[in-house]
Amino acid sequence: MFLSSVVLLASCGSKAHDEAKEEHGHEDHAGEIVMTKHQMEDAHVMTAVVNPSDFVNVIKVGGQIVSSQNDEQTIVATSEGIVQFANRQLTEGATVVAGQIVATVSSRNLQSGDPVAKAKAAYLAAQSQLERAKELIADKIISQKAYEQAKLDYEQALAAWRGMESTASKGGVVISSPRAGYVKNILVRQGDYVNIGTPIITLTSNRRLQLRVDVPQQYLRLLSSVSGANFRIPGDNTLYRLSALNGRVESYGRSLADGSAFAPVIMSMDNVGALLPGAYAEVYLLMNDGKQCISLPESAITEEQGLYFVYVAEPDEPGVFVKREVSVGRDNGERIEITAGLKAGETVVTQGAMQVRLASMSGSVPEGHSHSH
Repeated sequence: MFLSSVVLLASCGSKAHDEAKEEHGHEDHAGEIVMTKHQMEDAHVMTAVVNPSDFVNVIKVGGQIVSSQNDEQTIVATSEGIVQFANRQLTEGATVVAGQIVATVSSRNLQSGDPVAKAKAAYLAAQSQLERAKELIADKIISQKAYEQAKLDYEQALAAWRGMESTASKGGVVISSPRAGYVKNILVRQGDYVNIGTPIITLTSNRRLQLRVDVPQQYLRLLSSVSGANFRIPGDNTLYRLSALNGRVESYGRSLADGSAFAPVIMSMDNVGALLPGAYAEVYLLMNDGKQCISLPESAITEEQGLYFVYVAEPDEPGVFVKREVSVGRDNGERIEITAGLKAGETVVTQGAMQVRLASMSGSVPEGHSHSH
């Protein structure tokens, strides 16, 4: 429990007492906390005059950071067969460069046969048929329609072979990364059988991220007023501001999905490097309906047994503070609304409030300061 006064030391008439009076210009009274200028500097105590200012309404919800769809790409199998990863140490989070071979798919030992060999054979056969058709059409032995069909078969076989030829290797069809990025998910295991189009790896560049929050239905009417957000990641005391991350509100739900009591709000932002897709966040959605009120930074407020206190500077008495209980309202993650206990024009400790509290609880009086009662 916070002690409301400092310990009184009986040293009246002493040289130390005279020095304290000269510094503070008064005798201490019960309920006051006195700090010298040196102590305040060491504790980084800062004060500010409180006045009403705009304070936006907030909705406090949970959210999750996810990769932006434009920053993700899935690498798929271009042939059927058995997957062999090029690097068996490939793990989620690994860096991949554009053009890097990530896997091969081989069908050589399968009953269906090697698709590369089959594509080449089909191409050579179609080429031979086209050459034959050219001779026959010249002699008017086949119709123009038959010739056009032979030409179409050849072009299709050539396209298939070129697609295979560019990725063919001794180990099978190679699969390369189309872009640089990080491995987000590995979707198959070494030795798995895959078909053409089977997803193998998901890449992400992480340049842009999305913050998705699900807002309870009672706030549905307010979603059109969402202008931004502040958020924190569990275990990280940093307050991230969407506005500082080149962020914006992308969309919000106009209705509730069947069986759901929540509507989504999607925001996008730059990745500052410390944010990881999949992380959960404590989100403060900011509305654009600000109103004038007194608010303080979170660092100005201390809590004791469910009650909230600030330290108010005594007028014209530098370094003298009084602990005062206040009532708090909305919290936007950065500032907290004060609904009672303060009035405009008062000076409050905005930084170092905890140090002021600890100084009073220590039961010590600044060096050279004494009391007389």
